[in-house]
Amino acid sequence: MDPESRKMIRDSGRFGAVGIEMGISVAIGLFAGRWFDRRFETDPWLTILGVVFGLGAAGMAGWRVYRAAKADMAADGNGRT
Repeated sequence: MDPESRKMIRDSGRFGAVGIEMGISVAIGLFAGRWFDRRFETDPWLTILGVVFGLGAAGMAGWRVYRAAKADMAADGNGRT
């Protein structure tokens, strides 16, 4: 397999995994918030807080992949820096 094909496969895995990571981050925040709301009877505040933290984690995952893709493009000479 040529190096370009390997790079495409690696990049596809990276970008596919970030979508799953983002969805799981939000889901964990939601379910943890709901659990804490039931435990401490604070409905809906901890659920909202959990979703906000999940969205923050999802945003960080997206930002991490963006920076890695930008660095790869700069190294290949295929994009702006």
